[in-house]
Amino acid sequence: MRTSLVRVPRGWVVPAILCTLLTVGCSSVSGSAVGVGASATALSSPIAPSTLPGDPGPAGSEPDPGPATTEPATTEPATTEPATTEPPSSSAATPATPPTSRSAPSTASGLVSVDHFWSPSRNIGCLIEEGLSVRCDLVESAITEKHDCHGTGDWGQSVALNRGQRAAMLCVSDTVQDPAAPVLAYGSSTRVGSITCTSSQDGIRCTDDLGHGFRLSRASYDVR
Repeated sequence: MRTSLVRVPRGWVVPAILCTLLTVGCSSVSGSAVGVGASATALSSPIAPSTLPGDPGPAGSEPDPGPATTEPATTEPATTEPATTEPPSSSAATPATPPTSRSAPSTASGLVSVDHFWSPSRNIGCLIEEGLSVRCDLVESAITEKHDCHGTGDWGQSVALNRGQRAAMLCVSDTVQDPAAPVLAYGSSTRVGSITCTSSQDGIRCTDDLGHGFRLSRASYDVR
């Protein structure tokens, strides 16, 4: 396809270029003086100077202060109080108080009912069994009388009573003493079944309901 070239008069070139650059609403380029005058007027119009930050601008106007300056925030370092630790107590733990002897509960008449008990001196421990027999053992014996037990035990430390029979000193290799048993106070008695035992200054006395019995102390004894 052949393209036709349009010849533009030489006097129209400058107005056409100015009209395009300044985007002044020229609808067409004409060779009239009015078109040229309008273009010249547009060229002669002053362009408002741009205002830059910090530029004082035209006289009579307030200077642009520019972007606001922000002070950096100051952060106080957190202070941590050191933990206070109480030093361990240097005092040694108080040792537990050793258990003391407990007394057998007594009544107004001084009669109780315990089958295991100690004398107040804790040198004689006794056991009443089923209310039919009683045996008392010495922790330390000063009885001078001696008997040969033929290797079956020691004599002079234990005496026993079975209901209806004469009491007797025994040869024994064991004991009926109970460290946890209560103390039968002086003047107090305990009765279990047919057996009654009384604590006194001269030892422990035990009898049955038929009149048999014994008395036992550290250095002496009696049986019947």
